[in-house]
Amino acid sequence: YDANQADYRTPEQVKLEYLLLNAEAVGKTAEVNEDALREFYDNHQENYGVPEERQASHILVTLDEDADEAAVAMAEAKILDLKMRIEQGEDFAELAKANSQDPGSAENGGDLGYFGKGIMDPAFEEAVFALQEGGLSAPVRSAFGLHLIKLTAIKPGTVKAFDEVRSEVEMAYRQTEGERLYFEQAEKLADLSYEDPSSLEPAAGELQLEIQHSDWIDRTSAQGLLRSPKVLAAAFSEDVLVERHNSELLELDQTQSMVLRVADHQEASFKSVEEVKEDVIVKLKQQKAAEQAKVEAEQRLARLQDGAAMADVADKYAVKKEDAVKRSAASMPLPLLRQIFSSPRPQADKPYYGMAELPQGNVALFGIYEVQDGSLETMDETLLAQ
Repeated sequence: YDANQADYRTPEQVKLEYLLLNAEAVGKTAEVNEDALREFYDNHQENYGVPEERQASHILVTLDEDADEAAVAMAEAKILDLKMRIEQGEDFAELAKANSQDPGSAENGGDLGYFGKGIMDPAFEEAVFALQEGGLSAPVRSAFGLHLIKLTAIKPGTVKAFDEVRSEVEMAYRQTEGERLYFEQAEKLADLSYEDPSSLEPAAGELQLEIQHSDWIDRTSAQGLLRSPKVLAAAFSEDVLVERHNSELLELDQTQSMVLRVADHQEASFKSVEEVKEDVIVKLKQQKAAEQAKVEAEQRLARLQDGAAMADVADKYAVKKEDAVKRSAASMPLPLLRQIFSSPRPQADKPYYGMAELPQGNVALFGIYEVQDGSLETMDETLLAQ
């Protein structure tokens, strides 16, 4: 015990009390009424059905983003000429095949298929969703150039009735409202815990939060949210630990924050020999057993080196034979493998016998009977390249 007191040191510990603010929990307390839910439903109908899709065709005249006025004017003239020809009866698809510079759609007469909002270039999309079915657009400038667009079909969106999705609407509303209220309460929690730094009671009462308590924790034993580096740094800081003030608001993630204070503190100390007696006895037994195993192994190694057979020396221990053991072999402990490959080669017909100390006090004896050198000719090409 005297020689290994560092093993029996109890680290500095604290007990904490804290207020935890959670957006999900706040959302459950949000007031809900039918008018608020219906308003939320009306503003988020895209989440409760299939949005409208439109089918469009286009003719593209490509332009560089920094094209000069002359190039833009020439492209506009071409688009307007094509529009006039279509309005006079020429087929849009045929003109697209002959004139569109979009390789992806020209062969299909400019057809882009059905698409909803948020897919296309913003300017292109705005023009498409402003057209009536069958209508032609004015020249539309996008990042790709100038477009002439024809709206060929509209697939109306479908929205589920409010009563059908009410539970989903309420869940989403509570989540959104919870996040809003969470940020409001987080700001209040920060202010209240700062205004009275000697207690969490005022903030707990104002925000209707329960003061939670931890068991003894040190810098490495904390679990869950208390394991956060922010929490541990605050708990053992001078302002919180020495001055016994509330911590500042600790943002654990986007939906959780905490204010804590130290409820109790223990300095680092050493356990008494009576407290650790059983542990000391176990370690002493392990140490003595390891020493005895090494002595026994050295005696058996001497017999091997004097010419005794491995099977006779092994006696009650098992003998394992390994053929063609590589440095990367997984069939034996790493300390044994390293010892084998750092040992001398066997001489003529005389094996080399050695010993390796393994974890937990175990000892292995080994005999090397033959060494086969490696060869680049047999090396894997990938390994050789590396």
